[in-house]
Amino acid sequence: MTKSILDEVEGIGNVRKKKIWNHFKSLKRLKQASVEEIAAVVPMQVAQSVYNILHNTDQNENPA
Repeated sequence: MTKSILDEVEGIGNVRKKKIWNHFKSLKRLKQASVEEIAAVVPMQVAQSVYNILHNTDQNENPA
């Protein structure tokens, strides 16, 4: 596989990266996906990390 933004996500190896790309087909579609939609392909914690990387957010940015 080629280098992608998913390489920056902890918990994403070649198998999960391939599953994500096979499901969403493009970076545009992946960016449009909700955390829940990403979690249909990978575990929720990994899905949240993918979403955060794609949207340049940190889950600690939202104070309680």
